Amino acid sequence: MLESAFIAMSLDSALFTREWFRFAFPHLLETHKDLTVVFGNRLFMYNKTVVGDEGKELRIDLPLARAREGKRATEIHVFLEGEVARLPPGLRERVTLARWEDFTDTVFQDIYRVLSIAYAGLQSFRDCVDLDVETHLMGRGSGLLPQNVHRRLSALYVVEETALLIRIAENGRPFDFYPQNQIHTLEAVYTGDFANAGLSVEGLVGHPQRRIFTPLPLPQGVLAKGD
Repeated sequence: MLESAFIAMSLDSALFTREWFRFAFPHLLETHKDLTVVFGNRLFMYNKTVVGDEGKELRIDLPLARAREGKRATEIHVFLEGEVARLPPGLRERVTLARWEDFTDTVFQDIYRVLSIAYAGLQSFRDCVDLDVETHLMGRGSGLLPQNVHRRLSALYVVEETALLIRIAENGRPFDFYPQNQIHTLEAVYTGDFANAGLSVEGLVGHPQRRIFTPLPLPQGVLAKGD
């Protein structure tokens, strides 16, 4: 059996379908000793907290954002509990459902702090994050916010997402799976694109990088087991 695997799940992504999980769970548990699904519930706050219309003064609505984040996280948790319950008992107990805050310890905070500093100070890293913002996030939610505000919030989203995925993968769960290719920022950090500027995974975590990322799309024409 290979080491532990994980899936980091965006709460507002259409990629995480019922069919995908019914394919992914048994597929990954065939070769990995256990699997953790981590909800990106705290990332949901980036596009739900600032409210207001274009041309008007914006404000922070924490009660609304927390309520929406909690509702969506609960819905996802119930959905995944149902999918885990479908697995045979020998597989079921090897799946763990976790939330973002389960991993936001001091290790994460140190990684996040350095990546935030890199975003402020390294043009090459900032360009990479901004590319992910334009590619993946500008069309997702927050349509009423001014574009410059939406971009800044989305950049914070990418930096935090990158930090947490590094923290999870480099501390006991090295196998990272997602329904499509990883974001440019993660790929660039792991291929050493910023090493000459002093930013590397080894520098962030204090040991040689261990993460192994694999895109896991639902194969065409393959129905999940049980359908």
